[in-house]
Amino acid sequence: TGRTEPLGGIAPEPTSLPGQGYPPELGMPYGAPRNNEELIEVTDPAVLFGIARQLWEPGFTGTLSQRVDQLDSLNGTSHVVSLARTVPVDRVRARLRACCVKHFDEGPGGLLSKGRGSQNSGGGVFGMGMGAEPSNMEMEKEIFLDPGLIVVVKSALREKSTRSPRKTRTKTTQPTGDLGGPSIAANPRDQWKDATESLVMSVCRHCAAAAQNGAGQQGGSEADSPIKPHARAVISTQYNLAWPRDASTKLGGFQVDPLKVKYLRIEEDANPLKLLRYYSRTMDTKHREIGNNEGAWYSALKDSGVPGRKTSIDVLITRPSGGGPPAAAPGPTRGRNEEPTEPLVVEILTVEINDPAGA
Repeated sequence: TGRTEPLGGIAPEPTSLPGQGYPPELGMPYGAPRNNEELIEVTDPAVLFGIARQLWEPGFTGTLSQRVDQLDSLNGTSHVVSLARTVPVDRVRARLRACCVKHFDEGPGGLLSKGRGSQNSGGGVFGMGMGAEPSNMEMEKEIFLDPGLIVVVKSALREKSTRSPRKTRTKTTQPTGDLGGPSIAANPRDQWKDATESLVMSVCRHCAAAAQNGAGQQGGSEADSPIKPHARAVISTQYNLAWPRDASTKLGGFQVDPLKVKYLRIEEDANPLKLLRYYSRTMDTKHREIGNNEGAWYSALKDSGVPGRKTSIDVLITRPSGGGPPAAAPGPTRGRNEEPTEPLVVEILTVEINDPAGA
């Protein structure tokens, strides 16, 4: 979105694009003789929605899907991969999943690496902006990807895990009250898991920024979430998206594929052990450690309540930015046992799309 050079040869000529052709507001069409790394800052919603209609229409996504099929690798800086991972269209998601399975042993390569994003945090077609939130350095130069990519990657990972035996062990722990230690990427499977973890965190950051900008506040509540937050959870932020129901009229009646995103952010003083125990039971899985004593990640992929759809569920338990290890437990108090608490952040992200394995 915004590159001036041809996207790996797949970008159509401006005259062949649907609608009114390539938006003149961008100032320059594809193929203009500029440096390949130059990006155009786009803030006008009318231009963003115009680009979306052109990049998501059946003719273009059909060509894009064919080019994904022709990829020899996910490594490198293929413009085909860079574009395909931003397109929320089922046929593209299905081809990306097949490509992930085919090239699984190479690792995720450029599919889940950070791209170069805009510095503005405007609304965008998801209400999540096109790039970075200026106040959040972690989002610097971070392209917003299709949230459905989480389901795509998890589906490919599940198929490969079913096909081949596990050769090395990913570091996981039983709940101990400590939020974790370093994760180890010893083989392609663990590299995919590390990259998926980063993708989940990225989508969470964008959802939180969108909610702060007033987007995604309608059509959902914590009761609608596939996973129930812990008792007395203090929800500070939530974001909801349901396509095609919430598809903007600015898309001009353009038919979009199903996509549901629900994000909850909980900020409170809590006991880490209690949270780990609760979400281990609720998610029916062990957690995976985040970084060096930075947090815990629970991940699942399940059948949706709607036939033919898959739902990704992720729970992140982390310390606020700048937070250190938990304080020492207080001494015994007469008459009751005090449980140590600390400031913690719990993020619950669910994404539902049509099953990319059957699309």
